[in-house]
Amino acid sequence: MASIDAGKQNSGQFKATTVFKAGDTLSIRAHVVDSGGNSVSGASVTIMVLKPDGSTQCTSTDLTGSDGNMMMTCGTSLSSPWGVWDARLRTVSKTGYGTDMNQSTMDRYFTIE
Repeated sequence: MASIDAGKQNSGQFKATTVFKAGDTLSIRAHVVDSGGNSVSGASVTIMVLKPDGSTQCTSTDLTGSDGNMMMTCGTSLSSPWGVWDARLRTVSKTGYGTDMNQSTMDRYFTIE
């Protein structure tokens, strides 16, 4: 299973939030666990950040670390559109593991104002 959160980095610590300002750098974190709730390292994760009109702002594919997390940052500009944005967990895979995407948090909606 996997989950996704949007947030900000503050002194190296991730803090989940749902409200950002245009010009902020978004931090998006995916967390992958097995059926026993244990963190899965080395899983390939793809995350997309979508603007309110559905167009793509950023996409990143990377592997989870030993803590089961994959982090990406996505910059916005002062002219970025206000409204509801979407951090979308696009794919999660690892050989030998079955990730049931139906049990995963696929989207994390947040607002840029």
